Amino acid sequence: YFIFDYQGYGKSEGVSSQEGTILDGCAALEFITKKMPGHSLVLVGQSLGGAIALRVAIDLKDKLPIRLVVADSTFYSYQAISRKVLARRWFTWWLQPLAWVLVSDQYAPEDEIEKISPIPLIVVHGTKDHVVEYELGEKIFELAKEPKEFWSIPEGRHIDCFWKFPQICQKKLLEKLKTIY
Repeated sequence: YFIFDYQGYGKSEGVSSQEGTILDGCAALEFITKKMPGHSLVLVGQSLGGAIALRVAIDLKDKLPIRLVVADSTFYSYQAISRKVLARRWFTWWLQPLAWVLVSDQYAPEDEIEKISPIPLIVVHGTKDHVVEYELGEKIFELAKEPKEFWSIPEGRHIDCFWKFPQICQKKLLEKLKTIY
């Protein structure tokens, strides 16, 4: 296992930015690959980390031994999630069009998700996710090429799949890992 914080998150110094999170994701994978040569990688990203895992997989798939990408409770577009967040409240609803102007999709995985293939992709999303709407996970799956799986978690909320539904998610992930190793 290797877990890290992006700059500006957790205990990491610096200021968060879309570019910085992608650079941090790439640096973390390159670091662990150098520390453990000969081992392959399974990327598991949740929420913002899922969008970053998708982008990093796209950018590094030909350079690093990535065997599987798991995107849990995530989104394909920073503009799309910003618009959804603005639409949730009556006093910000009218600001939705500004998401397309004020938020950049330069580092969003949306237009290149199909490039993750032939690396297997698992998209996990809870049907009751009120942070990142279920339809955003469905869109990732729609944009992806085979091999891909969509794990719909009935009554699942935001990023609770692996701890609240271990009989579904943990068991399925372990079974999947057996097929790729």
